Amino acid sequence: MPQAGVPFRQTQGRREMSEQPPGCLELGCAHWLLLAISMVLMFVGMGKSGTPETPRSALLVIQFPMFMLYTFYRMYGQYRAAGEWQRTEEQRDRRRALDLVKEHLGALRVKRMQKRIRDDYGNTVADAWDKEMRYFWRNVVQPACTSFLHYEWLKQAIDEAIDRHEAVNPLNEAHVDALEPLQYEAYCAGILNDNGWKASVTKGSGDQGIDVVATRTDIKAVFQCKKYSSPVGNKAVQEVIAGKEYASADYAFVVSNAQYTPAARELAGKAGVFLIHHSELENLGKYLDFGDGR
Repeated sequence: MPQAGVPFRQTQGRREMSEQPPGCLELGCAHWLLLAISMVLMFVGMGKSGTPETPRSALLVIQFPMFMLYTFYRMYGQYRAAGEWQRTEEQRDRRRALDLVKEHLGALRVKRMQKRIRDDYGNTVADAWDKEMRYFWRNVVQPACTSFLHYEWLKQAIDEAIDRHEAVNPLNEAHVDALEPLQYEAYCAGILNDNGWKASVTKGSGDQGIDVVATRTDIKAVFQCKKYSSPVGNKAVQEVIAGKEYASADYAFVVSNAQYTPAARELAGKAGVFLIHHSELENLGKYLDFGDGR
């Protein structure tokens, strides 16, 4: 955090001192020296009697209050100037923050997709996403700013920017191919959530071969998500069979961006496991016979 009244500017990745903002007491040594002299002259003019004895003494007495009024006027003016400077810096910092959000929007979008999930009751759980945004705020945004930007403002700005980006640029196959395996699981859960399911990504350890658990009305389904560059084999089918039994689920799916081997298709056919492409998650009704086709 920069010290109060010591602004910085971002220059080639390095924070450097910039112009000092106007301060309330920066009137200069000469001004304060004249003020002290006028005070001494006032007491001299007052004399021992405590009242001015000559016109010249009266002038000496009057000049100190006048000089004090002038001093307060200067201080008030500089106080207002400091406030204007601070507001201007905050506006600049907000623009800097929005530029950084725009610069990292792709990564932030994937992180939100990965870390914001739904629980078994249909509630959005954003604890991990909130932690990620706080990290971005502390380690990316604040070091580039001269003023303190409130986290709640940045949090809202990030979510709004991602929402606008998703509306204009929905994920296509090129984007999906760039996802990491854990991000791919979150992507599949997101499609289910957008199509009437309550889906959540498992924590990874102890999931018994389940990557995503989803419910809809009284139906429960488990999903093994495989982001592969080669055909998916028997192992994924075996894992989701075990996961279905472990979770007492009604249906089991293996979801992938790739094809499936003949052996995987044979085992899945005998075990009642559905092997699908992630694009089919939008319309699981053809497998589960929902009335609305989804």
